[in-house]
Amino acid sequence: MVGSIADPRHSPSGIGLADCYVVLLMGGTSGEREISLKSGVALREGLVALKEQGTVRGYMCIEWLADGRWDDGATIAPPAAFLGNLPPNPLFLLGLHGGGGEDGSLQGLLSSLDIPFTGSGVAASALCMDKHLSRLLFQDAGYGVAPGALIGTDGVRAHQAQACQADGEGPWFVKPRRGGSSLATHCITDWKDLAAALDGVWASGDEPLVESAIQGVEVTVGLLDLGGDLPEALPLVEVCPHEGHFFDFKEKYTSDGAKEFCPPKNLGPERCEEVASIAQHAFRVAGCAGYARMDFIVPQSGPPVCLEINTLPGFTQRSLLPMAAGAVGIGFSELVHKILDHALLASRPLI
Repeated sequence: MVGSIADPRHSPSGIGLADCYVVLLMGGTSGEREISLKSGVALREGLVALKEQGTVRGYMCIEWLADGRWDDGATIAPPAAFLGNLPPNPLFLLGLHGGGGEDGSLQGLLSSLDIPFTGSGVAASALCMDKHLSRLLFQDAGYGVAPGALIGTDGVRAHQAQACQADGEGPWFVKPRRGGSSLATHCITDWKDLAAALDGVWASGDEPLVESAIQGVEVTVGLLDLGGDLPEALPLVEVCPHEGHFFDFKEKYTSDGAKEFCPPKNLGPERCEEVASIAQHAFRVAGCAGYARMDFIVPQSGPPVCLEINTLPGFTQRSLLPMAAGAVGIGFSELVHKILDHALLASRPLI
């Protein structure tokens, strides 16, 4: 078992959540911007409820525009202008997905200013955003991963791809190394289509990762860090895309997309417990904090296959973490409360 990456944030400052002014940040510059805005709408509703309950002192909403500036509805300016003029005791609620909002970049900026924020720290955010490095970590920790390889330049891609071709039977997934929401992800059934799929990923500005498709039940595990040795695993959610489709952008986010079942309909209790245990330990091995969602394919026999850990999972009406929380009686505003509470307890002293 490899060692875990410690979260760098410090001990509590003594300031309570009721003293904090929550800064909800949504939007961003990644391809997942529109989903982030939808998550932001839902999170704002949660903050309204918490403010009415007196759980938080107040809140403000900032949209991270596609051009990199921030917009609070009254002012549009570079991030530095906002960060230098925050209300006392700010606490950032990150409703961001992908790109600089989830890969450790923003986390590093906020950490350098001693501003607390929700979710994982710099190292874990960067690691989990990188599907290549995270799959190596899972593999080193003894967890199952799909046969695959990171494909480099055109001159070496054919050689590297042989690790994925196996016995010549597909399908295979070709996905961006650091992408999310299945954007620029291709499922190919004929090896001759590999070149076009690789080109599609390179066109997105990322490196392609090729993995053999694993036949099995697709599930996801929501995780809440409530201060114990391991995070709490919420009930598993089974994802069932329409026949002939994988869990792509449309299946994830449209009203007529994939069907989800909590608890899973095609996975027994013992297998669910096995998957949940792997997710709990992988969360710690990766150094995650606060909350996350881990995705798996569970074959009929053999170890569950780890796909990825999402350190800032969605909060839209179709999102799976709130669904799993609701299955054990955790309402939406309570879920937001728990996430904010952990961010404050795990933070450095507030400014």
